[in-house]
Amino acid sequence: MWFLKLSLAFSFFSFLFSNNPSFAHELDTYVVITSGRSDSLERVFSDPCISGVTLYVGWSKLQPEENRYDFSILKNALNLAVRNNKKVNIGLLAGRWVPQWVFEKQIEFVEWDHVDSYVEDGVSRKAKAPVPWDKKYIEYFSKFLSEVSLLVNAYENSVNSIAITGGSNTNGLEANFYMPMVAIGKTSFSFSKYRNNWEYLIDMYESLFPSFPKTFAVHEQFFGFRDSSISKHLVGYGVKKYGKKFIPQALAFTEEEWFKEGNSYADLVISRPAGSDFVLQSIRAYSKSNDFERFEKMKNKAKLLNPLWLEIWLDDFLSGYYCKSY
Repeated sequence: MWFLKLSLAFSFFSFLFSNNPSFAHELDTYVVITSGRSDSLERVFSDPCISGVTLYVGWSKLQPEENRYDFSILKNALNLAVRNNKKVNIGLLAGRWVPQWVFEKQIEFVEWDHVDSYVEDGVSRKAKAPVPWDKKYIEYFSKFLSEVSLLVNAYENSVNSIAITGGSNTNGLEANFYMPMVAIGKTSFSFSKYRNNWEYLIDMYESLFPSFPKTFAVHEQFFGFRDSSISKHLVGYGVKKYGKKFIPQALAFTEEEWFKEGNSYADLVISRPAGSDFVLQSIRAYSKSNDFERFEKMKNKAKLLNPLWLEIWLDDFLSGYYCKSY
């Protein structure tokens, strides 16, 4: 008799999880949208399968000229979040998305050949970005963030988090620093400058956006080698000062075997300080290679790790991968 009752109970809960979204979608999931694809915002926000949007917008898009701001894309996303009772994670990208007028202010900058085959087109292009500890760059970036905060802070119930950005040269988002080893001697780089600048940015974001949790994208790639000590230090710094409002995030989460406890990158979130939370973002758009099976493995692995939320790429959402997997 007990076996029959257990079987009936299992069948009942299996039915609930497979047919009721409130049971099936226990892992909050956000769709990553960049400003160039903002025409998809309304479609994503209105979909019941997801919790909201992670919006990445370049500084150059929001302040194309020193004395001209254009926050229309932010306003649209925030208003759509309100209308659909959803949330938005905001990432204001510096690095390669610093506006041209900033480079005309006699700041120090670096140049390199950039290629990204995970979420971009895999084509190598010339890139440049300010060295993130340059004082003039920080001055202009701080002023920009202050202007953005006047808008964003008015949407307290619709913003899920703010990404701490501005401290690296690629996307300004992850705690790494890419450039050829041969060029390192031409810059004023030092690990102490790099680390101290991130600490300054962590504190600045807290002062400008005090109501919202802040995410910090960990990394360990510097020039041609790996060093996780910088991210470890910064995670410890942020958690100690701001507790659960400071959330480490791994943007290279994958179903592949390497992302597990014991891997130096994965441990930056898996072995984080006690009592702190973390966030995961899918490393790639799986639909580009028509690989739904790997996407589903990634999603199920995320459930086991139990982050605060998971972020997937727009192409996978548009391909129906997320809702299809339930």
